[in-house]
Amino acid sequence: MSLLAVNQVVPLEGLSETGETEGDFRWEVRAEPIPLADELPLSEGQLQRISVAVRWSDGDRERAVELDSVVAGREERQ
Repeated sequence: MSLLAVNQVVPLEGLSETGETEGDFRWEVRAEPIPLADELPLSEGQLQRISVAVRWSDGDRERAVELDSVVAGREERQ
């Protein structure tokens, strides 16, 4: 499953996670609230800018793919 799909809804305060998969792929997911104009009917954190980066070595070269999108922010349920 893709990192973007797994994080299509994030906590209102944002998100910062890293990890590594088999094959030595290193990934990072960061989300932060998008500042909103006062006249919008949304609460702070309901829209989040998300960045997903995956890095790996290809011989002696370092490779990377980075994706940016917008996702929903929601309060975490207890």
